[in-house]
Amino acid sequence: MSYVYPEDEDLKRVAEHKCEWLNDGKHPVFSPWFALIKSMWWMPDWGWHEFDGFDDGDPVRVLNISTGGWSGNESLIGAMRQNFIGWSMTFYSIRRGGHYEFRFPRLVKSPQSDPAVGQDVESRQG
Repeated sequence: MSYVYPEDEDLKRVAEHKCEWLNDGKHPVFSPWFALIKSMWWMPDWGWHEFDGFDDGDPVRVLNISTGGWSGNESLIGAMRQNFIGWSMTFYSIRRGGHYEFRFPRLVKSPQSDPAVGQDVESRQG
């Protein structure tokens, strides 16, 4: 657990993180972006929950994250909002009290059908 406030350089990395794409160029991979953010998040054991779900029948990864009122987490949310691709393609909802939900496609292809899937972080995040 980190109590270190994110440095400006850290926030810039979140804001400027380039979305990764599978070899087909059609499927964005957001797990590396969220892993970066989680590595700086204060109290992820309490305020960061991930699970697999479905959205209109499509498999998705769901992240429910809460800032806990900590200004460092609020700064990370601000940096996330500056990342147009990451924010616009994953933000799902917000509730009063700093509770955010993000969703992004959960890749269900097999490594045999697309070698890039075997390298995908999303399949390793449990």
